[in-house]
Amino acid sequence: MIFVFIILGVVFFYFLFKSDKQASRKSAPLNHNPNYRPTSQVQTNSPRYMTTEDVRAQRSKSITASSNENMVRKFPTFVDESIIEVSPEPIPISYHTSYYPNSPSESVHTPVYDYEEYALGKKYKEKLELTKQEIGWLNKFWNHANAFNSIEGCEIEIIRLYLASVKRINSFLKKEASSLSKEVEALAQKNIEIRRAQNTYFTDYDVKMIKQTVERDVYQLIYRKSEFLVRERWNHKRKIQADFYTNEQEVRTAFNERLSPVIENSIKMVSSQLVEPDDVTEIALNEINPTRWRTEFERILENYDKIGHQNSLEALHRLGRQNVKNPSVENIYYESSKHLAAFDKLESLRFYLHYILHDLNSKQVDNKQLNKTIQKKLFTKQNELDSFQSIVDNLVKSKDLARALTDVSGIYATKRKHIALDINAVQLAEKQHAGTVEILSEYLKDENEPVQLVHTESAPEGEVTITITSIESKTELDVQSGNVDFSPVQRQCLKNFEENGFALSFEAIEAFAKTNGLFKNHLIDGINDRCMDLLDDVLIEEVEEGFEVNENYYKQIFPA
Repeated sequence: MIFVFIILGVVFFYFLFKSDKQASRKSAPLNHNPNYRPTSQVQTNSPRYMTTEDVRAQRSKSITASSNENMVRKFPTFVDESIIEVSPEPIPISYHTSYYPNSPSESVHTPVYDYEEYALGKKYKEKLELTKQEIGWLNKFWNHANAFNSIEGCEIEIIRLYLASVKRINSFLKKEASSLSKEVEALAQKNIEIRRAQNTYFTDYDVKMIKQTVERDVYQLIYRKSEFLVRERWNHKRKIQADFYTNEQEVRTAFNERLSPVIENSIKMVSSQLVEPDDVTEIALNEINPTRWRTEFERILENYDKIGHQNSLEALHRLGRQNVKNPSVENIYYESSKHLAAFDKLESLRFYLHYILHDLNSKQVDNKQLNKTIQKKLFTKQNELDSFQSIVDNLVKSKDLARALTDVSGIYATKRKHIALDINAVQLAEKQHAGTVEILSEYLKDENEPVQLVHTESAPEGEVTITITSIESKTELDVQSGNVDFSPVQRQCLKNFEENGFALSFEAIEAFAKTNGLFKNHLIDGINDRCMDLLDDVLIEEVEEGFEVNENYYKQIFPA
């Protein structure tokens, strides 16, 4: 082998010498002058054989050429003295200063690129107070951002679940004298053996790349499974794929048999550490998922009786605030208004006012109306409907929700009429009918003469004590026993309400009124009018099934 290289070297130098010789022959001048003498020509062209006269002639030629060049450059200029020169003095360019004013003048060296600059470990190192090991676990893969994990609250919760899962996996594998890193190394080694058998040109670089790829895929799988669970718990309907991808079937089978069950069980066990999203995260989630609010809304309605009316109202208002950036926020208030119509008429109207304002501020005004059935529940009188319509009209014009909510609070208050009496006319009527009043008083006195019952009681020593009890007096005492002066019929009606749980049907009130020679509405209105001065509100209210008595008002009228 060495002999072959020697021969090749000799041949190479031979051709090199031959090419140089041919080049020198071609560079020799061709002169067909028969008197041409090469030696003399070489001597005249060489500087060593130049005479003094030749040197002087050459210098004079260079001086003449220089002067001609200056003459060409210096052409005549014409100066106008009327023009004032305001141009600044020329500033010499400094080639030693830095291009950037605040940077040092020393030579700039490009820093080494930090591959972990945007990794999750470095990003949340200080905010989550991560340990060095936790930072390493998070820096083992590049996080592929999406609409969900780009929200900071979501990303932080995923990271917490991911770190807890990795710790749980290591804790489980430690019982078998192993760890997650060892299991990943075993998978990578199996992949390397398969690739090396398939590829002849398998280098150390390929080994390094396979190890990094397998490690990245396993840790990223744990992260994506954690994200999948957070999405599910936080009612984010868009799901993601969380599978282990590899081209080698043997490696995939080994992973599914060994690591996959451990990862699944570990994430499931630490899932109880998940917390509910805060309001900022809720607002961001509802903004990217306009129909997400329905899940929470249905949960509130299902637990309405369990959590109570007031807590349900607060939950509905909170749901509306959490969807402030949701383009479908007006539907929350509309559906809430429909639901509350059967429980709280005033709150139902307030939610409907919220709906109107959000609908006006939306891109498309839907102007949904409450159906006739709900309107009948909300407005039993025409003046209530008219008052609410006036409030809505003012809200549309001014968009002042606070004022509308204040105005609607008094929509169900009883409107008391102010009657102005003419004193002179009253006095004149008294004079004209003075005689008639006296005669009627005599008749009434005779008709209302009290009925007396004589009750005797035996007394000691044969004495007899007579007690006279007036039936009318006793009846009047019972009527006056409360804080309101009711008639006997009215008191009996209220007693019927008390005996029947403070609620009577339309048929029961109708039958009682007919028995006492009265109309149903006249009886109810008479009781409410008697209570108005004390309560400043009605005692008996008409509902869908009949009439109801406000129990608190009843106890106020008849204290125990």
